[in-house]
Amino acid sequence: MVANMRNAKLRCLIFFTVGTLLSFCGPVIVVGRPATSDGGWLARLQGKLLLPKGGADYLAAYSALVARRVALFSSGAHQPSLRAAQRRVADDKRAVAEIRRIVKDVAVIGVPPSLLRNALLRDTNITLNKAGPYGTVFGRLGITLDIQYLASRKSADGHPRRAAMYLRTAIFLLGQDNFDGLSLLLSGDGPMYAQAKVLGLAKWLRSYHAQHQRAYTAWWAVLERFDRAFTEVMRSGGKGHINALRTHFRSAAVASRGHLHWQLMLASDARDHMAELSGRRMFTAASALRAELSGWLWRTKETSSMQAVERSAVIRWIKEAMGP
Repeated sequence: MVANMRNAKLRCLIFFTVGTLLSFCGPVIVVGRPATSDGGWLARLQGKLLLPKGGADYLAAYSALVARRVALFSSGAHQPSLRAAQRRVADDKRAVAEIRRIVKDVAVIGVPPSLLRNALLRDTNITLNKAGPYGTVFGRLGITLDIQYLASRKSADGHPRRAAMYLRTAIFLLGQDNFDGLSLLLSGDGPMYAQAKVLGLAKWLRSYHAQHQRAYTAWWAVLERFDRAFTEVMRSGGKGHINALRTHFRSAAVASRGHLHWQLMLASDARDHMAELSGRRMFTAASALRAELSGWLWRTKETSSMQAVERSAVIRWIKEAMGP
């Protein structure tokens, strides 16, 4: 039977749930054109957060923090709540030491605006969005929440300026996942922004949200047409619907150009459909979809409008979708 919920829809549902957890308001949207290494949205975010731009490299501390959090949560009793999990990190000296190093690099010394983002792109795959030593997309969200929790502790201890520095770092790190839609969680308003002590930050992020809402609606309609064509292929055994499957996939591939999150969603969707077609031994339809993926792969290799790290990431996702 055709799965009644695509991986992309599940991801959006999880984003909405996490957004509620963070007390951010506003509908969940998809990010528009990704930031580049020498400017773009991440550089603007860095400036809006009053963070210095510099050459510090916090990636070693970040990967060490990922490893420490994995060690903390893979041993001992299960944490009964998010707050309990955050306390476990905040009470661990090694984890806190890595967080302090990250905050110092980001908020005091200064870092390249897209440092972590580009490192993630070099390793991210479409299976749970794992990114090598930088963990999964939700593990990185956990790091943001841990830093936010430490900020609340510092505020309670009478250090509001230090708390604001931690919060700015947390928001900045969250934005590094903007190619995967994680920065959607920045599109609302809430206490976190007020405590970050940056005038106009919430208004600017709401504007960012509104700017991309219309584009997301149009993209979702394109992706839905591809999914409906796949459903018809499955229902009919492929008869008379394979051409529609190819046409709507091609339209989705064209619509996703310049939007890394959309390309990631499409590759993930296509991978799930390829697996189901092959599992049902619907080889003609699977071969047709594979041919479209191959064409997308060729066009991506030939494009000159992407950073090398972006191109490599999309090529990797397409190859994952094609399967062995």
